[in-house]
Amino acid sequence: LSDMEHDQLKVIECNVRVSRSFPFVSKTLGVDLVALATQVIVGEEVEPIGLMTGTGIVGVKVPQFSFSRLAGADVVLGVEMTSTGEVACFGENRCEAYLKAMLSTGFKIPKKNILLTIGSYKNKSELLPTVRTLESLGYNLYASLGTADFYTEHGIKVKAVDWHFEEADGSEIPGKDMQQRSILDYLAENHFDLVINLSMRNSGGRRLSSFVTKGYRTRRLAVDYSVPLIIDIKCTKLFVEALGQIGGPPPLKMHVDCMTSQKLIRLPGLIDVHVHLREPGATHKEDFGSGTAAALAGGITMVCAMPNTTPAIIDAGSFALVQKLAEAGARCDFALYVGASSDNASSLGPVAGLAAGLKMYLNDTFSDLKMDNVSLWMEHFEKWPKHLPIVAHAEKQTVAAILMVAQLYQRPVHICHVARKEEILIIKAAKQKGIEVTCEVAPHHLFLCQEDLGRIGEGRGQVRPMLGTREDMEALWDNLDTIDCFATDHGNVWGWARVKEQLGCLSVLFGFQQAVVI
Repeated sequence: LSDMEHDQLKVIECNVRVSRSFPFVSKTLGVDLVALATQVIVGEEVEPIGLMTGTGIVGVKVPQFSFSRLAGADVVLGVEMTSTGEVACFGENRCEAYLKAMLSTGFKIPKKNILLTIGSYKNKSELLPTVRTLESLGYNLYASLGTADFYTEHGIKVKAVDWHFEEADGSEIPGKDMQQRSILDYLAENHFDLVINLSMRNSGGRRLSSFVTKGYRTRRLAVDYSVPLIIDIKCTKLFVEALGQIGGPPPLKMHVDCMTSQKLIRLPGLIDVHVHLREPGATHKEDFGSGTAAALAGGITMVCAMPNTTPAIIDAGSFALVQKLAEAGARCDFALYVGASSDNASSLGPVAGLAAGLKMYLNDTFSDLKMDNVSLWMEHFEKWPKHLPIVAHAEKQTVAAILMVAQLYQRPVHICHVARKEEILIIKAAKQKGIEVTCEVAPHHLFLCQEDLGRIGEGRGQVRPMLGTREDMEALWDNLDTIDCFATDHGNVWGWARVKEQLGCLSVLFGFQQAVVI
C-alpha cells in the first residue's frame, strides 16, 4: 500500500507465496521483485533499490464482479473477497490508469444522464465538489428526493426522482402519482448512463441484512439492466476526476500500454552489401543455397555477392553463369558485383546495368583481380556509368589514392571493410571537405584485434584486411558517425570438413548469423 502523500511504502500483508499483484507491481516499478526475492532466499547479497522512484507510469487494479450472474445478490461489499477477477492497467497518471482499468472491465463512460442516490449527510457533503464537476461537464443529473434536496440547496441543478418501489410489506407508496416517472421507470428504459449509489452502511463493517430497501433495489436493477454502477465514495471521486481530466476513452500510448517481459525490437529485412558466396568454383565450402539460408537465419534478406569466384565475374559470360546459379539456388534476394580487371574497362557496358556495382581490388586479397596501376583505375572511373556504384578494396595509403582518383572524375566511391585508424580518419577528413565517399566496416574489425589471435588461432584470424591493432579497433568505435554501414564480409573460407576437423564449428569469425546479434 503506497502512501503517495508522504512517499512511503506500507506492507499490509505478507504471504509465503507470489500473488497475482507481484508481477504487476514489478512492471509498474520497473524492478523484477521476484528475482530479487529469489536472490534473498538463496542468500545472495542484494543492493538496496529505491522502489518509490518508479518508471514514470502508474498502475491501477480494478476488481471485476459477476453480480449479473447472481440473481438477487446485493452488490454492496463487505470484507470478503467478492470479486471474480481483476483488470490491471497502466497510465501516465492515476486518472488515466484508473479509467483504462474501469473501461477494461466493461464499464462505459456516461454520455448524458446520471442518477445519484447518496445515503448519509457525510457522503453528500464529501461528494459536493464531485457533483459540481459532473454538472460542469454537462451531464443531466437526477437524484433521489433527499439527495436532490441537498444538492439543489447548494446551487446544483438536479432533477428529483422518487423511488416508487413497493414497500417491504407489499403495499404501494401512499399517494403515488401514476403519471410521474420513477427511478424504476427510468432504469427499465435505460435512461441512465451511470448510477452512483452510496448506501448508509456500505463501509464494509457489516452487510445489509434486508433485501427490500430502496437502495438495494436500485443497485440490483442497475445490475439487471446493465447500467454502470459505482457504490464506493472514493471510486466515485476518482472516476469523476478522471472524466474531468481525460474526458473520453484514453488513447493508446505505445510507451505505456505495450509492455513485455522482454524488449522486442522489430527490424526490417537487412541488406548485406559485402558477401563472398563460393559458387562457382568452391561449392565444397559453400554455395548459393547454403549461404543464403545462413543469411536468412541471421535476419538478412538480401546479399550482394562479390566477384572473386572461380571463374571471376569479369564479363558478360561469367556474369550470366553466376546469375543462373544464383537464381537456381539462392533462398533470398541477391545482387552480383562485376569485377574490374586490367583489360575489361571497355567491355563491361552490357552487364553494368545488371550488376550491383563495379568492384575494384587495389590491395592483396584472396583474388587474382588486384590492380596496381593507377592508370587502370582511372580508365574504369572514366568508362563505368556514372550513375552506378564503384566499390573499392583499398587499405592504408591506397584509400587516399583512390579518393584522389574519384575526385579527379568527380564521382562517388565506396570503401569496403575499413579496418585501420588511418583509413577511417582520412575518410572522415574527406567527408568534411565535401568529397563523396562512403564506407563500411566488418564486425570482426570492430570486435577483434591482433591481441585476439592467440585466442582464436592464427589460421582462423586470416582475414583480408588483416586484423588491426587495438588502437585501430578503438578508432573505429570512436568514429562510428563516419561509418555508413556494416557488412559481414561473409565467406566460408575453409569449408565444412576442415572446419569441423580443426575447430569443431562452421563459422569463420563473424558470418551471417552472428552479425545482427553482436
